[in-house]
Amino acid sequence: MEQKISERKYITYQISSMFKYYERTFSTLNFDWIESHARSAKITKSVTNSGIVKVDAQATRYADGLAIWHMEVAGGPCNSTDLHTSGDTKKTLRMDVLNLIAILRNHFDCGIELATKIKVFCTQVISTRMTLYALNMLPDGRFLSSELASALVPFSFHGRNQYKAVLRMMAIFHVCVLYDLCSYLFSQNTSPGRNSETRRTDG
Repeated sequence: MEQKISERKYITYQISSMFKYYERTFSTLNFDWIESHARSAKITKSVTNSGIVKVDAQATRYADGLAIWHMEVAGGPCNSTDLHTSGDTKKTLRMDVLNLIAILRNHFDCGIELATKIKVFCTQVISTRMTLYALNMLPDGRFLSSELASALVPFSFHGRNQYKAVLRMMAIFHVCVLYDLCSYLFSQNTSPGRNSETRRTDG
């Protein structure tokens, strides 16, 4: 496929297909594409801030409807600029923190050991390089962003070997999503409120 394409066409034809396949195969996440409204950004809503932030893509978990992944694409594969890349990087980190806060707000009754295991994820695309990141909270309240995997987006049959790295990245993404889902389910089963409710029901 021609590399001199717009950002929107790049997302639609080259990037979204692998995530659409993931969505239909595993049914753990619901993906929304192109100028998707980030729900967690409403946390910042005030008199001077509308709380409206749009991302290139996001995924919400079917289990609780909360966003655990989003993506930012810095232009097309051949026209990324330093200004666009810098802006997307800042936006990505900000949205990661807001997504994590939105999840942790539902886990005030959990111990810090469990809270630090809950993660959110993002993918940043710069030119043909696609990188997966994870963000979690440290015991002292700071946030840690980590690179999990990176791959080049293939555009031709000659670049088919690049799909190995893409598939590896999607496999890592899947494992992380499942681990995060297990942490969520564990927190639901071990929260004091849920346990006391269970005891009342049993009694």
